[in-house]
Amino acid sequence: MSKRAVWIILFASVLAIWQFSGCSKKSNKDQAKAAAPASASASEITKTSANTQTSSSEAIASPKKSEKTSPDESTINNLSDVIKRSMAELQIQTPTQKLEAMDFAVTDLEGSPVKLSDYRGKVVFLNFWATWCPWCVKEMPSMETLMINLQKKYGDQFVILAVDAGESVSQVKKWLKGKDLNFHFVLDPKGQVNGMYGVRGLPSTYIVKKNGEILGRAVGARDWSTEAAHNLFEALLKE
Repeated sequence: MSKRAVWIILFASVLAIWQFSGCSKKSNKDQAKAAAPASASASEITKTSANTQTSSSEAIASPKKSEKTSPDESTINNLSDVIKRSMAELQIQTPTQKLEAMDFAVTDLEGSPVKLSDYRGKVVFLNFWATWCPWCVKEMPSMETLMINLQKKYGDQFVILAVDAGESVSQVKKWLKGKDLNFHFVLDPKGQVNGMYGVRGLPSTYIVKKNGEILGRAVGARDWSTEAAHNLFEALLKE
C-alpha cells in the first residue's frame, strides 16, 4: 500500500471520529434542552402542591403558647357569646377566613363507603387519630361522653367521625375490642385525608358546622366532657 493511500485512510478515520464526537455533543445538548422543560414542570407541580397544602393547613391560625385562643371577630362575628367563650376556654384555633371542609371518600370498618358530605346538615366532630397515639386514646372516653349526652337530646344531628391515620382495618378492630366506643370509625390507610387537612400532629379535631364550614381546630387532646364542650356543641346544634 502506498504512503498516499495510508494518509487518505488516516485522514478519513480522523474525520469520522470528529463528526461522531460532534454529533454526540449536539445530541446531549438537545436532550438537556428537551429535559429542561420537563424538570421545570415537575418543579412547578411540586411547588404548587406544597403551596396548596400550606394554604389549606395554615388557613387556621395557631395560638401562641402563652395565651388562649379567642375567635377572630372578623370571620366569626355572628357566633353567639356562648360559642365564643367555649372556644376560648377549649383553646380552639379559628380560621382566618371562611373555610369549607373539604369532602373526602373513605371506608368504615365494615368496608362501607363514607363521605364527609353525607353528614351535611349535621354538626361533625372530625377527629384524626391512631391506635399508637396515647393522647388520642386518652381523650376518646370524653368524646364518647360528649356524644352520648348530645345524642340523648339531638339524636344523629351530632356525629363523631374518627379518621384513623395509616392503619389497617384489622389493627383498628383489634384495638377497639373490649372498648366501649361507639362513634363512626373510618380508615385513611395512605394518609390522604390527613394530608388534605394539613394534620401535623395527633390527635387533631376539626369542628364542622351544619353548613359544611369549619368552625375551628383543636390540636392535641382535650377533655370533651366539660361544660364548655357541651355548651359549644349544643349551641351549634341549635343554629
